[in-house]
Amino acid sequence: MTATAALHLYRIAQEAVTNAAKHSQATTVTLQADVTPERLCLRVRDNGVGIPEYPNTGAGMGLRNMRTRATTLEAVLEIKRLSQGGTEIICTVPLDTSVHA
Repeated sequence: MTATAALHLYRIAQEAVTNAAKHSQATTVTLQADVTPERLCLRVRDNGVGIPEYPNTGAGMGLRNMRTRATTLEAVLEIKRLSQGGTEIICTVPLDTSVHA
């Protein structure tokens, strides 16, 4: 993984934590990274109120930025409202491609 790719992943994590702190009323935010030879999977989970089921499409520049960064990395970005409350953001980056600019 290049330094630029690592920076994109860091910024995705930073935005997810910032959103949890600003909007979720969470008392706990956890970050987890799992790495295999094929992929890196970053998870950011909070125990807050959860992202709205139908977010306002006019807002959310941070979410758009996360999606753009994930696309640059050829990653899959999932943003889930958890049934028990809270939000989970999962970014899965393939490590076997050379695109990670």
